[in-house]
Amino acid sequence: MTSTYRLEDLVTARAVAVIGASHDPSRIGGRPIRFLQQSGFSGAVYPVNPRHREVQGLQCYPNLAAIPGNVDVAVVSVPAADVVGVIAECGRKGIKGAIVFSSGFGEVGAEGRALENMVVETARREGVRVVGPNCQGLVAVRQGLNLSFSSAFVELGEAGPVGLVAQSGAIGGMLATEVRALGVGLSYWISSGNEADVDAAECIEFFVRDPHTRIIAAYIENVRAGRRLMGAVAAARSVGKPVVLLRTGRSPQAARAAASHTGAAAADPRVASALLEQAGACEVRDVPELLDVLSALARVRGPSGRRLGIVTNSGGLGVIMSDVAADLGLDVPPLPAAVQRELATFLPAFGATGNPVDVTAQIVGDARLLPRALEVVLRAPEIDVVIIALAMVNRLYPVDKIARDLVHAVDASGRPAVVCWVAGAPEGAAAIRAAGLPLFTEATRCLKTLAAVVRLTTPAYSPPAAASERPPAGVTALLERARDGPLDASSAAALLAAYGLPATREPGSVPASGAVELTVAGWRDPIFGPVASVGLVGPLGLALDNRAVVPAPASHDQALAALRRAWPHEGPCRAMDGILADVLTRLSSMAAELCDTVAEVRLDSVIVVPGCAEVTAAGVKIVVDRSRPPRTRRGD
Repeated sequence: MTSTYRLEDLVTARAVAVIGASHDPSRIGGRPIRFLQQSGFSGAVYPVNPRHREVQGLQCYPNLAAIPGNVDVAVVSVPAADVVGVIAECGRKGIKGAIVFSSGFGEVGAEGRALENMVVETARREGVRVVGPNCQGLVAVRQGLNLSFSSAFVELGEAGPVGLVAQSGAIGGMLATEVRALGVGLSYWISSGNEADVDAAECIEFFVRDPHTRIIAAYIENVRAGRRLMGAVAAARSVGKPVVLLRTGRSPQAARAAASHTGAAAADPRVASALLEQAGACEVRDVPELLDVLSALARVRGPSGRRLGIVTNSGGLGVIMSDVAADLGLDVPPLPAAVQRELATFLPAFGATGNPVDVTAQIVGDARLLPRALEVVLRAPEIDVVIIALAMVNRLYPVDKIARDLVHAVDASGRPAVVCWVAGAPEGAAAIRAAGLPLFTEATRCLKTLAAVVRLTTPAYSPPAAASERPPAGVTALLERARDGPLDASSAAALLAAYGLPATREPGSVPASGAVELTVAGWRDPIFGPVASVGLVGPLGLALDNRAVVPAPASHDQALAALRRAWPHEGPCRAMDGILADVLTRLSSMAAELCDTVAEVRLDSVIVVPGCAEVTAAGVKIVVDRSRPPRTRRGD
């Protein structure tokens, strides 16, 4: 049975059954009852446990059938072996949503995976949607709907703009606690667990539709449905909702740990990073970076570009920040002559009016220097966002006035700004934070966060190309004749020629001077479906350690953007990015159109010569494999 039940239906539940209910409000089966009672939930709560007649002051029922009237959602806290029967019972009762706390499924091995598959099959047959298993539940803050056993939600806290989904309940609870400590509230919190049914991508899709969520955060250990996740991120980006991902499993040891936690295989980390970034996500490396970005997104007005204006009381700090900004792809352009002349009318002669603007340590005696300089820089149209970088503003300075004037100048301008308060008096930092401005106490952390915010608030995504409905003439017949395994040389050459891809050259022939040597590949990824890539080989490839990856099929613009993302600086690759994008686009079309039959296409030692449209490869490998069709649920 196909269910039309969506997360919107779950978070508006008015009748909740807790199966495996406990008298003890500290136990997993008792916490949801306690939490719902103290969160102000005004709907009905039905404990279900055949051993009790009353639980935590509420009538307890022996089974779901005994409950009078309708039930909207079931919270399941029973041994793993009993879950299949409970889901079947939910279906007979007409309950369309179930949150399964129970563990002992895919995360424990083959037997658990088989049991998890039975849960999914039963749920689909009965028309029940499942969050979990092995999850810590769901919280809808505005609705007072606390369907969780996480200790992070003993108190709900104030509702806010961040929708958070986490595959790990413990990490999700930790993040919820830290986000609220920053003064940023949550709209929804979802612990997705093993994601046997509802996954992170579906949760992000829900956040995109939800009018109360404007920032989306996700902790992901294993990407399960790569294409759907990319689509969800792109949909969020298209409506101006930034998506911040903390995705683990980047190293082999972390991938093993993640697999043992949720029972799922890890995606190729470089493929996942490249494709999710192209879709519009901001991937962060650790929890502090995630918190920094969420806090900044909740407070700073979105900048329209990457041009920074730095106003500082320390010329040295300004120089350091300029260097770091360049490393992060942020610009610190010189201010126009007219703006500099205006600054020069009141700044000390030993200050600086270019960019960074140095108001000098004279603010200790003339606190008006800072707000006057800010007023000028904040209205300069050549600047997209201003960093106010103040060092050593301690008790020898008029701290209260400096903080108050700074906040007033930013508020009056209506322009985006962040504050970097280094080694300064803590009361000044507290006052600035209380006013709602993003504040950092370290320069690099400030700039890394700002770079992430700029990426998330400026256009970057182009929709995927449409796949051709049929391969070029002769390709289907050629593959029908081929056996599984590597194609012979003549068949491989014919297949490449059909897509206008490079001809082969004699092995050992010497590349032209100034040429670039690459490996071009297309394959069907088990998580993201068909993909294609271009990577450098030789010493340059080892030095840069980058490759451009695109979902297949990709448009020429997508391929070009991927190449420039992989190799952002001028060099031999940038000089030939047009022809490289053409090769990548053609190979991506081949990978997409033939993904049911061809598992891998690899062109080794591809030579591209500056100023020449001719591209040749020294080796070609095309593998036919019909045994593993790629269009599975996890790869869609």
